[in-house]
Amino acid sequence: MKKSTFKVLSVVMLSAILIPSLVFTADAGVSISAEAAVVIDYETGEVLFSKDPHGRRSPASMTKTMTAFIVYEEIEKGNLALGTMIPISPAAARISANPDIQGNPVPLRSGSYHSIDALLHLIMLPSSNGASVALADHISGSEAAFVERMNETASSLGMFTEFTNSHGALPHYSDAHSMGLLAREFIRKYPDILRVTAAKSMVLDGVTRNNTNLLLSDRYYEGADGFKTGTTREAGFCLISTAERDGKRIIAVVMDAPNNARRYGGSIALLNFGFAEAARRDAERAAAE
Repeated sequence: MKKSTFKVLSVVMLSAILIPSLVFTADAGVSISAEAAVVIDYETGEVLFSKDPHGRRSPASMTKTMTAFIVYEEIEKGNLALGTMIPISPAAARISANPDIQGNPVPLRSGSYHSIDALLHLIMLPSSNGASVALADHISGSEAAFVERMNETASSLGMFTEFTNSHGALPHYSDAHSMGLLAREFIRKYPDILRVTAAKSMVLDGVTRNNTNLLLSDRYYEGADGFKTGTTREAGFCLISTAERDGKRIIAVVMDAPNNARRYGGSIALLNFGFAEAARRDAERAAAE
């Protein structure tokens, strides 16, 4: 992979100067133990909170957000449709059931066909590694070629990435700010993704596969409608989350939380803070007009 792919773009470097690195204080009534985090006002793009936003960390399966984004780019270009049936490549079938690869195993049979819509649900809900590889192989001819496109796309969005695979089950690197940027651009450009990420489960070959984002179920958060979890030994417990209340959308990212409870507790605290802070800033702007 070209070395230039790994450079932080000037826009990201500028944002590091403009975005303060904030810390929640006790009197704010919020605590977070994740090593990195950001909160973004979707409408304005303002970063409302950040903690080590540009620290180089493994995003785990949050990587699949970029894979899905490129799928939607191909749909927009007319190269794919949600109903397009694509084959499961041998490489995708192997990784789908490989016990040595971290993640939720969703066995896929080589040579079987699944729709683009089903594969999108597979990568964004149960976090199927095999479905990610199948999409990568179909779009770019190989996962290696697809990874080049992932990094090029990330650079065009102002992200810092060192992606080496399409699924994130094997370690590679990005940062919390980049993951937040990607989620915001995804929702802005292709809002249909919320139809996918808001689903609590899907059924494939008669088997129900649950969404790994517990803000939609066990850790229910009002207004939550996505986005993507990530968990590996290297990455810790990660989550991009988003929720909409009264027309206001907030995006939060936590990376490298120490456990599942802290991942969701931190995300809820960040979303609560985000809604309150966004309302405060909106009120200030309205008063100044």
